[in-house]
Amino acid sequence: MFIGHYAVGFLLKKKFNAIPLWVFFITVQFVDILAFMLVLLGVEKMSYNPTSNPFLRTSMDYIPLTHSLSNSLVIALIVFLVVWKLKDRTWGIALSMGVLSHWFIDFIAHTPDMPLIFNSYKVGLGL
Repeated sequence: MFIGHYAVGFLLKKKFNAIPLWVFFITVQFVDILAFMLVLLGVEKMSYNPTSNPFLRTSMDYIPLTHSLSNSLVIALIVFLVVWKLKDRTWGIALSMGVLSHWFIDFIAHTPDMPLIFNSYKVGLGL
């Protein structure tokens, strides 16, 4: 599953050569980094499930803040605005693309546990 996220980082690096690769690697994993911080704080919930997807044995019990499509758009917009303000517009576009790509890669890999809007209808192909 992680190779898909990092593949997007490599693709973005090819298009936006001035931005270091490590920055793209952080942005494509930013949603998961944020999710794990929220799990540690008790805001989002994950548990171990030995019978779930063999490539992802974590059950995403409650992850609407970081892994819903609507909030992924919001997080990407916030990243764009912050990076645009601190660096420039091109960096903002590139890094927000990396952040937003996370949801689409997860949609392919996750079982149906990815909410579309907050904690609503959940999707995922589980491939």
